[in-house]
Amino acid sequence: MTEVLRGLLVGASLLVTMQAGAADGGDDSRQRVEMPAQAVELLRAEMRAHTLALAEVSGLLAEGRFEEAAAAADAGIGFGSMGQQRGNPDAPGRHMPAAMHRLGIGMHDAANQWSEAIRSGDGKRIFAGYQAVMNACVSCHMAYRVR
Repeated sequence: MTEVLRGLLVGASLLVTMQAGAADGGDDSRQRVEMPAQAVELLRAEMRAHTLALAEVSGLLAEGRFEEAAAAADAGIGFGSMGQQRGNPDAPGRHMPAAMHRLGIGMHDAANQWSEAIRSGDGKRIFAGYQAVMNACVSCHMAYRVR
């Protein structure tokens, strides 16, 4: 079961990456969000950190380390990862349109719900939670761009 889970999680992550890359093609209809260069760099760093957290959670799930995986989801993708730039005038959230900001908060909320599913150990709930996080990521990346 754990190898299947790991393979599916890795495959889904690759699909998200490919979809996001496809959106960078010639006909890009995503809304361009104007941000200061520093805010763009902070946003990109946050996105990379979320990607690393997804990989960490996937690896821990594959090893059957559910409590650690849930904690990593909370801290790295969930509400535990929010607010790190709160006092910074270049914080990315300050420059996002309201709908984009809501999508981001929805992703963090989905990650916290995913961590609850992970703690349950129920494979169907874990997959559904992972899908909710991925849907939130894809929705935002397919709707908005900063460059």
